[in-house]
Amino acid sequence: MWIRALKAARASADVSQERMASLVKWSPSTVAAIETGRRRPTREFAIAADQVLETGGLLTELLEAADRERSPSWFATWRSYESQAARLRAFEPCLIPGLLQTEEYARAIISAGGLNPSDKVDELVSVRMERQQFLTRDDPPECIFILDEGALRRPIGGPRSWMHSLGTCWKSPGSRTSTSMSSPTRLAPTSALPATFCWRI
Repeated sequence: MWIRALKAARASADVSQERMASLVKWSPSTVAAIETGRRRPTREFAIAADQVLETGGLLTELLEAADRERSPSWFATWRSYESQAARLRAFEPCLIPGLLQTEEYARAIISAGGLNPSDKVDELVSVRMERQQFLTRDDPPECIFILDEGALRRPIGGPRSWMHSLGTCWKSPGSRTSTSMSSPTRLAPTSALPATFCWRI
């Protein structure tokens, strides 16, 4: 539906795909990939497209609505805040944060216990990977991830997946502005230990 809306808006404005790429300052190959469904549009792209095609924010609204449908209902509001934040901080006592998870690691978590059918697992993994895209934009937020040592030592998805995930933690997608730290297990209990929490600025 979103792709059809984009194409219709572009046709109505009489803007070619190449001209669209130039106006939104994205590469022609990326715009082509978005229009053919090979790459999911980001909120930044939708905003730029709205401005260029003068759609009054329609494409951004449609994309946000689609994200709400695909993401768990309790997470939809946070995802919107997260994509607009200038700074993100997170503490995780049990798992590597979703923004740093590899596809293998995320799939192991989401499929654990057989609570989701295979097609739902694929969809949720895709949503989690797409969520990480804003970390590689031109102006990514400053991110600080604090993980309990136990989260780093837990071999989710098997040894290979675990090692790959550890590498991602220390070479996170937005490494230019991201910091990962661990809290040693030898430390005394704190009030933060039983819970995961994130906050934005």
